[in-house]
Amino acid sequence: MINKEIIEAWLNEIFTVPKFFLVEVNVSKSKIDIFFDSFEGVIIENCVKINRQFVEKFPEANEIFEVNVSSPGITQPFKVFNQYKKNISRNVEVLLKDGKKLTGLLTSVEPEYIDLEIEKKETIEGSKKKQIVKELLRIEFNKIKTTKLIISFK
Repeated sequence: MINKEIIEAWLNEIFTVPKFFLVEVNVSKSKIDIFFDSFEGVIIENCVKINRQFVEKFPEANEIFEVNVSSPGITQPFKVFNQYKKNISRNVEVLLKDGKKLTGLLTSVEPEYIDLEIEKKETIEGSKKKQIVKELLRIEFNKIKTTKLIISFK
């Protein structure tokens, strides 16, 4: 019987080329969802190619399951490290495990933490008006509940 671990192992083999990376595999009684991403973006032809390779590798699964292959979608929270790397220099929303929500520019990513540049209004000495000040926060992954890309059409 095909299961999540078998599918993940196979996908990690075919994704040895740094172009693609696995985000998530979900297996239910009647459906298999494969989510992958790329530093260059995902196009429909990539999904079709991986779907065909899957059907060739696991023909019995295609008879039992509905198989869906796609990118995780831009509104979904990040699930793997490479999604953070892909989105350096983009605005993200980080929800911390303590409930605090931060919005800012993802400036760097390391295996243990991310650096987030936030803007806040503060009164500057010698000024009556509050001004926007940038602050760099280092946030450890173990303190992050979710991170999502902020979509902007400016």
